[in-house]
Amino acid sequence: MGTLYYGDNLDILQRYVADASVDLYEELELRSDKLGSVMRAFMEFFGPNDMMAYLAMVAPRLVELRRALKPSGSLYLHCDATTYEV
Repeated sequence: MGTLYYGDNLDILQRYVADASVDLYEELELRSDKLGSVMRAFMEFFGPNDMMAYLAMVAPRLVELRRALKPSGSLYLHCDATTYEV
């Protein structure tokens, strides 16, 4: 945590990131606020899958957007279930 790597991400992953060391959900699940509670419930309901990965990415951003929004402001969010395969 707190380390910035510069270079080819494949090289960085192979050299510096340990096996099974990254968790998309743990940081959110450990929170003691409402977001942590909701994320724990989602994880229990959905389990680890693509939807949970999306929620883990978007949830903290929505919390911060709401914090920054004026009381008279509006937030429009477009969610697209389209998946792309490479």
